Amino acid sequence: MIKHSMYFKINILVISMLFSVFTSCINEINFDAQQLSNNLVLNCLVSPDSLVKANFTNSRFFLEPDADFVTVKDLEVNLYINGIFKETLKLKGSNYVSTYRTKVGERVKITARRVATGANVTAQTLVPGMASLTSIDSSRIATFNTYMTYDTIDNHHNKRIDTLGYVRNFKFVFDVKLLDDAEIQNYYRLSATIRQTFSDGKSSSKKFVLYPDDAVFDRVDGADVFDANSSRNFNIFTDSTFKGQYYTLKTSAKLAHLLPTPSKIKFPSANMAKIPVKTELIFDLQGIDSDFFNYLKTVKYNNTDLQYFSEPVQVFNNVTNGIGLLGGLSHRYYTFRLPAGLSGYFY
Repeated sequence: MIKHSMYFKINILVISMLFSVFTSCINEINFDAQQLSNNLVLNCLVSPDSLVKANFTNSRFFLEPDADFVTVKDLEVNLYINGIFKETLKLKGSNYVSTYRTKVGERVKITARRVATGANVTAQTLVPGMASLTSIDSSRIATFNTYMTYDTIDNHHNKRIDTLGYVRNFKFVFDVKLLDDAEIQNYYRLSATIRQTFSDGKSSSKKFVLYPDDAVFDRVDGADVFDANSSRNFNIFTDSTFKGQYYTLKTSAKLAHLLPTPSKIKFPSANMAKIPVKTELIFDLQGIDSDFFNYLKTVKYNNTDLQYFSEPVQVFNNVTNGIGLLGGLSHRYYTFRLPAGLSGYFY
């Protein structure tokens, strides 16, 4: 009874200490939902040799039932290049569009005025230069093998397992070689798309998840422990450790290689996806401006599961008297082809 009583007192003490720790971390903030309603929200990314397409909507409180964001149409939107007025953007569909194509190094400024109220918002950014992506090398490591099956029920309610093919799973490691510009501070983002082309000439594309395996990538401290959702990676980094030099960036991905059952090649099953004749990985090394980098970084930190253990992160905003982002980015593509055909394909 003495031991039991002592353990009970210790448990009460531990619980009290934990309660004290967590309650001491609570910071009460007065919140007014009306402050976040009906603000003008700008979303626009400018690229070299491209038209400016600016989208304006009204902000909404996130608990409001209507989830649609409607384009604000009563605006006078002006474009300035390097401080000089260029043109008034015209509303086309859901965007205010220019006739002018921006160039590398230009300072782009957008102003928007509500015709009814006269309220103004402004934002500006820099059009970044093209990143220099020289080559991509790859290697692969087999991880595990399995079968692709499909369960069917016949007319007598008997379950039948249909084997569609044999699947080998791999981890691909990519060495992305780039050359950094020494003249300016550079910000980068790496993304990829997998594109499959079929015998009828049609193709399909989807986002290809890259896992950052390099120290230069911006990482959330502790995310490996608390947040296993790697699809939240934005793969952003700066040239602070390799400025003006060649650098080999390491990243990886998971791919599966399907070897279809021979009978399924000759007589394709209705439950089996079409077999592509060509599979490509399209890498996109983006040069981004500092504002877009800070926006992606804060969105990433705000979305991680670590937010449940810390203060929320304020998402970066560079719109004066409004909300949103006017950012800059350029694209440098590199296509990497994977083996494909009737004998098997990667996906």
